[in-house]
Amino acid sequence: MKACVVFPFLVLLLASPILRADAGLKLELTHLQEQHAKALAAAAEPINRSYLAALQQLQSHAEQMKDSDSVARIQAEIKALQATTVTHTDVHAAIDDTDWSWERPGANVPIHFSKDGTFQHNAFSGTWQAIGGRNIKLKAPFGEITLTFNETFTEYHLTAGDKGTMSQGVKGKKK
Repeated sequence: MKACVVFPFLVLLLASPILRADAGLKLELTHLQEQHAKALAAAAEPINRSYLAALQQLQSHAEQMKDSDSVARIQAEIKALQATTVTHTDVHAAIDDTDWSWERPGANVPIHFSKDGTFQHNAFSGTWQAIGGRNIKLKAPFGEITLTFNETFTEYHLTAGDKGTMSQGVKGKKK
């Protein structure tokens, strides 16, 4: 009988470092993913800026030639490029010191994103950071989640992270 009591305790004691290591690995993976996204965005920025300038010059030439089909195709390419090249500065300009709704089934409460990288929800607070594109990562007491904003930064929805009761079905609108 003594072995039945001691064995589970021994297993938990031996597995404890593994469980802590697993949490550390998850945190390290998240950190690496964030650094990767930042590095890619930084490397692509001058390429995208140059490409945009070339497209704008080509659009001007197509307009002078009165080639409306080419103008339309070039404008579509410019719009597509601009939709994918949102910078951290753009994200901060759109959400620093703004109030939003935090909507999920059964709840609609305010959330405020501060310029200093913190946020305040009625039930919890934490930090936020731009992580590439129109995405921000929230670090809250219950875990980390990623919010993705629409092109005009007037709405967002939960795209990754904790799926617990505080974040289930989350979406929101700028107030």
